[in-house]
Amino acid sequence: MPVPITSPAPSAVPVDAVGQFSNNYRYLITPVLEGKLRTSGWLPTTDPDNISAEDWQTRYGVDASELAKLKEAYAWQRAMNT
Repeated sequence: MPVPITSPAPSAVPVDAVGQFSNNYRYLITPVLEGKLRTSGWLPTTDPDNISAEDWQTRYGVDASELAKLKEAYAWQRAMNT
């Protein structure tokens, strides 16, 4: 008898954490910055201060203004989750 194919449990579906974070703080995180965050491998659970401003700029092309906005969004997220 064939084994029925079942769908994965909803919790098994990967969540687009960067997309969700970016959408929540779209007034700070532009689509361009979102793309840079995806390229960097950064996740919203990681303090952006864990990466130096120089590395943000040279490795991922995130300028000082974008980094300030990322840090602000991260601070808002932390405040909302405490």
